[in-house]
Amino acid sequence: MTLQRPLSFPRSLLTSVVAALTVWATLLTWMPLSESPGPFVAPLLLVAVALAATGATARWRGLPVAVVTLLQVVVGAVLVVLLLADSPWPLPDAWQSIRGQLDAALTSADRYAPPVPSDVPSVAPLFVVVGTAAMVLLDLVAMTLRRVALSAVILLALHLVPANLGVDVPWPVFAAVAAGFLTLLFLDNDDLVVRWGSSLPGGGTRPTEVPARPATSAATALRIGAVATVGAVVVATVLNALVPRSPIQPWRAVDQGPDEQVMLTSPLVDLRRDLDRGADVPLMRVVSDRQPSYVRTAVLSHFNGEEWSTGDRTATRIQDADGRDLPLRGVDAVLRRTKTQYDFTATTAFRSRWLPVLPLTTDVQAGGDWRYDVDTMDFAAFDADLNTSQMEWSVTGVDLEYSNVLLERAGSGRDEVDEVFTRLPESLPASVGRLAAQVTRDEPTRYEKARALQSWFREEFTYSLDRVETVDNNALVAFLDPSGRVGYCEQFAASMAVMARTLGIPARVAVGFLVPRRIGTAEWEFSSHDLHAWPELYFPGSGWVRFEPTPSSRASSVPEHTRDEVPRDEPSATASATTSPNTPAPSASAAPDESDPAAQEQERDLVDWGAVATWLLVLLVVGALSLVPQVVRGRRRTRRLGHATPEELWDELRDSALDLGRLWPEGRSPRATGRTVLEWYRPGAATSGESQLSVDELAERLDRVVVAVERSRYDRPGQRTQGDPTLAADVEACVETLAAGSDRSTRWKARWLPRSLTRRP
Repeated sequence: MTLQRPLSFPRSLLTSVVAALTVWATLLTWMPLSESPGPFVAPLLLVAVALAATGATARWRGLPVAVVTLLQVVVGAVLVVLLLADSPWPLPDAWQSIRGQLDAALTSADRYAPPVPSDVPSVAPLFVVVGTAAMVLLDLVAMTLRRVALSAVILLALHLVPANLGVDVPWPVFAAVAAGFLTLLFLDNDDLVVRWGSSLPGGGTRPTEVPARPATSAATALRIGAVATVGAVVVATVLNALVPRSPIQPWRAVDQGPDEQVMLTSPLVDLRRDLDRGADVPLMRVVSDRQPSYVRTAVLSHFNGEEWSTGDRTATRIQDADGRDLPLRGVDAVLRRTKTQYDFTATTAFRSRWLPVLPLTTDVQAGGDWRYDVDTMDFAAFDADLNTSQMEWSVTGVDLEYSNVLLERAGSGRDEVDEVFTRLPESLPASVGRLAAQVTRDEPTRYEKARALQSWFREEFTYSLDRVETVDNNALVAFLDPSGRVGYCEQFAASMAVMARTLGIPARVAVGFLVPRRIGTAEWEFSSHDLHAWPELYFPGSGWVRFEPTPSSRASSVPEHTRDEVPRDEPSATASATTSPNTPAPSASAAPDESDPAAQEQERDLVDWGAVATWLLVLLVVGALSLVPQVVRGRRRTRRLGHATPEELWDELRDSALDLGRLWPEGRSPRATGRTVLEWYRPGAATSGESQLSVDELAERLDRVVVAVERSRYDRPGQRTQGDPTLAADVEACVETLAAGSDRSTRWKARWLPRSLTRRP
């Protein structure tokens, strides 16, 4: 039989370093995911070298697989603690710090489209942890388990993260990853020539005399690797030319643009930054017969206690083939409407991934793949290279003539909108709900409560850009406190939206532009100083209604539909049976319950059975998939034993040996193979409940199987042995004996992850 010779330490170290550096190069494709990716590049290089040295040394010393992996996990954990917590010891405080950094990194990754802005919590800690884990896993698969080809799955999984997010992969990084993996394959296959010896009569062993490798063989391998790498880059370039949104775009040019730019990718962060920096940059011009105002770029619907964000979205193409108007969600047909066309032109400095439109829009004509969410009616670019810079587009906006009576009669809109528009984080302080209830305690309807909130903000607060801050829970409480009522538009919009939700009113935050400057007879210009945020509240029959809580020093007036007083002497104002079919009247008991913060809190504590059912379904699918290899292997075994032909039984013996981690001696005669199988016998290894033949019994049963295979192969066709049930019993006994001589983990892998399923027939 063949015996494995251990690798020399230099050879083992070289291969381990190549494996770790290949993972490191793959993680460089994550750099465009953040505006400040530098903090994770150098640390991961240190981790790569340390883990490679640890694995190479452990394997050189002949340590078991589990020990090698455990050592690398320990070394990786120590390095992560040292890099992220600045502590050489994994103390509780250090782990707490790392957990906090990872939570903040996950929040930033979930909240912002790539690249994640540099002025929010960094995602570098997430890169360090994922990179360390990937290096340990690839070393286990490629080096310890010697499955280099299978390790490509790990590299592919790492690459899919930026690819799925539409991030471009620079060609040098792509080439480095391809070259690293090809080098790893070359080193692994080259070792097969050097690592094996041959057996000597009497049980001794000696190294196989390997003839000197011709110098041309290495050169040929290098040429193959170089051609494959260059070919991969060429194919990627061709795909980029044929498929514009291909995630691999090595030749993408970078447009530097002017020094003063306004990037609208993460709406609130960009708004906060552009208002804070002070420069007034012209962004877009609008030509129309009517002055545009409250031009909206994005809708923020998700509040998690830390930040408002766009959340998860569904995308629909701008215009269907039939050319019908875009829908106005929740707007009753009885409301009078006026349509106006607006022609937009963006300057070079305005590079927005969100397309500015009117809050109520029925038609958009824009070049490129812009898509909208039916629930929010904001438009986002679905092409990695698409933004508004120097772009022209046309919008048909709608002005509604709202009815105060209809607004007064509006019931709860919770059943007409997605629950995300009413969701509040569990961490929201109860004082926010109590304050909202106190401010609106004298108002009988939801609409009047909303107007009361608007008036309260405009009268009790002061507008200032000196406090351009976030709107998380702590900042919200400080902002609402009498000692801290100074802020800017984002804080007013976000605070009113949160307080409206505590009153049972669906609410969201809109980001866009306030009022432009006239530059011609029918032409206006928006600049970065016109950036603004405002809340939109949902009322059945009227749809999403705009409010303006920002004080008059910034927003000089409130929307017209929020100015007129509602007649209190009309009994139908609070309850009427003559409402529109689309506007159900509220019941007498529903409104107080939905306006009660305690009721809101109780609702948030309910079990999300939809999520539970989803996770149960996922677990069932995963469980079913885990049974597939075992079921397929079992059916193959049953079929072979049922037919009981010598060749099929011989295949079953070979596959069973492969499943148990044995190297089947391909190319040998049946009798020589039978002697090799007999050498695998380990007497006395069976534990309680396991059956194991004696060496003589195993030899006898193997001999009968070998003779049957020889006759099947070498007898005349008419005399070949047919199926024999006794041979099937012999093969089963041999397999059980080999399994009894293997350790528990080997038997577990043979059952759940049989290697024979990947064997070529």
